Amino acid sequence: MTAMEMIQAISNGNPGTIAVLAGILKDYKKIDPENSMGIFGYLAILDTFKIYDGSLWGIHSKISEMSVLKTIAILRGLQLGILSIQKVNKYLKGGIDTPDFFALITEIRSKIKNFAPDFEM
Repeated sequence: MTAMEMIQAISNGNPGTIAVLAGILKDYKKIDPENSMGIFGYLAILDTFKIYDGSLWGIHSKISEMSVLKTIAILRGLQLGILSIQKVNKYLKGGIDTPDFFALITEIRSKIKNFAPDFEM
């Protein structure tokens, strides 16, 4: 399966999700240079945590404040076990106050540095 086929399958044609993935593809080398799998690494994270259709757009627009850096931090936080998908879903459904979640993103970004020292902050 090609990257484009994977993007289509994960996004199910959702334009917001496709736009986020395009942003990740454009910026990941600068933000997360230690990611050796490129876009496939992020697609694998999305598939592992069943983040399909518009869910990535929800993460990007509601949690990450439209920041590719923060979106990548959330995906890497999930991958590294620093953040749970349950907590992400709870926030998306309005179960966590915004300031608390934004503080959590800052904490996640600093913890990622333990695993990926070159991760852009």
